[in-house]
Amino acid sequence: MVNCRFVRNSSSAIGNYGSSPRLTNCIFVANEVGMVNGVLHPNNPIPSRPDVVNCTFAASGIINSPESGSVVTNCILWGNIYPQNDTESSRIKGGTVVVNNSCIQGWSGELGGAGNLGLDPAFADPNGPDGKIGTLDDNLRLKPGSPCRDAGDNSALGADTLDLDGDGDLNEPIPFDIEGRPRIQNGRVDIGAYESDSPASGGRP
Repeated sequence: MVNCRFVRNSSSAIGNYGSSPRLTNCIFVANEVGMVNGVLHPNNPIPSRPDVVNCTFAASGIINSPESGSVVTNCILWGNIYPQNDTESSRIKGGTVVVNNSCIQGWSGELGGAGNLGLDPAFADPNGPDGKIGTLDDNLRLKPGSPCRDAGDNSALGADTLDLDGDGDLNEPIPFDIEGRPRIQNGRVDIGAYESDSPASGGRP
């Protein structure tokens, strides 16, 4: 699943049961739960373990059943609708979780991984001019001073299996962000679904 948007679902935007999809450059906004990962059936307990790369979860989160889990890389999980608090477990909860180079509200370090942070990602305008999150005027791009700029892991980018740039090379890293901008700029990929065209303030390597 590439370049998808899931907005204002009253339940989970995606339910994975016995399936392990790969999601890249996707946005989850104002869903009660962004993603639920569980087993196929109690009598057929095939777990789910999706690979989530360069996605932005705003007022959405990930819930895993004890048998399942998720691999989260280069992602932003900030804010949540249910439950409403600032703890890490309101962003990503349960199961076996692997998190690297991601920005998670309430980050405590208990989940381990490398390159993670809990600083405000500094969205340009998450509520938009209408003041309501989850409408078409929301702007989840990163401000110039965002700590998520140039802070991701280039090696985590998946292959361009959909040939988004039409060059016939299906093995190269995915070339674009959710808006069709070059996915790696300034030498290092941003965290989240959007890529910025100017380096982070202070000049990250």
